[in-house]
Amino acid sequence: MYDELGGVVVVVSEGLKNKDGESIVPPIFKSGRAVYYGDVSSHLSNLIIKKLGIKARSEKPGLSGRTSIALQSRVDRDEAVLVGREAVKAAVSGHTGVMVGINRIPGKEYRIETSLIPIEKVMLHERVLPKEYINERGNNVTKEFVEWCKPLIGEELGDFISFKDGYAPNGN
Repeated sequence: MYDELGGVVVVVSEGLKNKDGESIVPPIFKSGRAVYYGDVSSHLSNLIIKKLGIKARSEKPGLSGRTSIALQSRVDRDEAVLVGREAVKAAVSGHTGVMVGINRIPGKEYRIETSLIPIEKVMLHERVLPKEYINERGNNVTKEFVEWCKPLIGEELGDFISFKDGYAPNGN
C-alpha cells in the first residue's frame, strides 16, 4: 500500500494482541500482579522504520481530545467537574484510599450518579469493552456501542469529510 499510495495510516488498539492473545509489545516491567507494556503505536512505528526502512511516527488520538477544549463534549466537561468536586468532598471528609466512580442510572434519559470505590477494587485491574460492543470480525464496534456512547459525546457531530463521488467539504 505504501508503494502504491505513498503513505499509509494504521490505527490500532493500545491493547493489540497477537493470534495467541499475547501483547505485541514486550513488557517494560512487572509490579506485583500487574504487567506494564510499552506504547503500541511507538513500538509499531519503530518496527516499520527498522524492518521496512519507511519513515513512520506514532500518534495517540486520545491526547488531542484530552488537551483541546474545542474537542470536549459538554457532558464530559460537566462530569469531570463533578468527579473533581466529589473527590474534594471525600478528601475533606477524611476518605482515603478511594476514587470517584461514575455509574450510569438505567433509563431512556442519560443520568449518572457518583460513588466512592475502594482503590483496591480498581487498582491494577483492566476493564475491557464488553463483547456485545465489538463486531463479529473483531475489527469495529457495534451500533449498540455507538448508542451507548452518544450521550457522552453530546451534540451530533457532522461529517468532516466524505469520500463519496470525490467530494470533500473543502472542495478538494
